[in-house]
Amino acid sequence: MSAPEEPPVQRDTEIHAPVAPAPTPAPPAMPAPVPAPNRGPRLWMVLLAGAVGALLTLGLDAWFRSEPVPTTGRSAPRAAAAGPASDAAPPEVADPAPARDIVLQTLAPLGVSAESVAHGVYPLRGPGRRPGETFALLGITCPPGRNCTELLGALEAPLAAGGYQVSRNIGGDRPGRPLFRAVSRDAHPTLAVRAWPAGPRLTLVVDDLGREPAVLDRLLALDEHVTFALLPNTASATQMAARLADAGREIIAHLPMEPQPPAEVDGPDFLTTSQSPDEAGRAAERLLDRLPGAVGANNHLGGRFTTSPAHMAALLNVLKQRSMFFVDDRTSPASVAEATAKVIGVRTSARTHSLDVPGQDVRAAFKAVEAALVLDGQAVVVAHGDPDTLTALGPWLDDLKRRNIHLFRLSEVVL
Repeated sequence: MSAPEEPPVQRDTEIHAPVAPAPTPAPPAMPAPVPAPNRGPRLWMVLLAGAVGALLTLGLDAWFRSEPVPTTGRSAPRAAAAGPASDAAPPEVADPAPARDIVLQTLAPLGVSAESVAHGVYPLRGPGRRPGETFALLGITCPPGRNCTELLGALEAPLAAGGYQVSRNIGGDRPGRPLFRAVSRDAHPTLAVRAWPAGPRLTLVVDDLGREPAVLDRLLALDEHVTFALLPNTASATQMAARLADAGREIIAHLPMEPQPPAEVDGPDFLTTSQSPDEAGRAAERLLDRLPGAVGANNHLGGRFTTSPAHMAALLNVLKQRSMFFVDDRTSPASVAEATAKVIGVRTSARTHSLDVPGQDVRAAFKAVEAALVLDGQAVVVAHGDPDTLTALGPWLDDLKRRNIHLFRLSEVVL
């Protein structure tokens, strides 16, 4: 959104009253009457000016209140009012290194070591921002016994002493969810800080959706923080995505990519290495257009496509322009998806576990995930949306919640 443009000022010299005809000669004792001034145009201008002023006031107030979360890079009111928003570029991103040093030095005595901090990027939104703009992100896990709000509150004084300002989400912090702070300097976005609550972090993606609309009710019965990946080349994907999005669920595009061997392609509109990178990028755009509510993407198959740096770069640049993230399903050990995403500046992560390993009972897969949560503190788990797996997922997630294992959406963990 941009600030409304002020209308051109009409000056008094541009308003012409009608010229009165010359008076008819009369006897000296009876002077010609002086025509009364025509005040109609001036009264009209006063009323118009008042209406325009009221509209501008309401418009500017709405503009300042409607900036997306997080509140970073906000232009000063005087700069916005000085002219059209198209003429005033938003503040550039500042060097994050000095602010990052302050954050790390402050957190170290509080139990957060530099080795436990994850580095990434965060989407930068606001008036005038280009699609795909990001700024540096630090991800931290709050130590046991440390309140995340108090931990991030400890950053405010040292950052202020360094000339930085700290902003919170407009909606405030939510219990049990990651906390976010945006650091800026003289309105220049500088650094994002995300703090996850203490305890193991689980992210669950249910994919291969879109072929069986009958499973929709089972999906909606799962925990609200499960992420759903829909195949955009299936007949029911658009309708299912709309239902899930209307229910407040997170959806991503499960992009069909060329497998290894290529003969295993199981549907239309696959992204293949036989396409040029530009052609693959345009094909990806058409697939993503079918799922307008998707916030990210992962690969369906893709054992061959994800090993091509040029083709993955073309796809990831499309995602960057849409401010979407990518999660590598690691269908090939030679995949370059995650490494290419980091170079391009696309938020990314990768699957760590699958619940649908051929020949393995799903309950054994649950145990492997739980062991990883204890040893590594986090896991990104993918499960197919078949009825048997969905039946087992609900009770398992309920049990994890009772054991204080946090379930996070993909958008809350990608870096």
